[in-house]
Amino acid sequence: MVIDSAATAIPIARSGQACVLGVTSAARLAQLPSIPTVAETLPGYNAYTWNAILARAGTAPEALDRMNAAVNFALQKPNLRKRLEDLGIAVMSESTPTSVDAFLRTETGKWQRLLREAGVKAD
Repeated sequence: MVIDSAATAIPIARSGQACVLGVTSAARLAQLPSIPTVAETLPGYNAYTWNAILARAGTAPEALDRMNAAVNFALQKPNLRKRLEDLGIAVMSESTPTSVDAFLRTETGKWQRLLREAGVKAD
């Protein structure tokens, strides 16, 4: 058994080399619509991989704005967007440094709470 990212699991699932039991995202994947979500069996379950382009703390706001504009521009390219979506990657349109920061805070809080509740301690 393995939990894998959609980008690497979709081709394997389509080839029939593995039996896919479910997807861990909140919604079914458009690329594998017949595969249920784990949340359909375990309500509230939602775990997924994500990617972000980050910069060092203290980076000048002007540099962040330029990087953000370049990334958002690239993600609007139809060929890139289609390729990412074909890989099962949901593209967040027009993200900003503020929205990415809020997302990271939410994700960090979610996983920190889960680790605390499970009693996981760092060695």
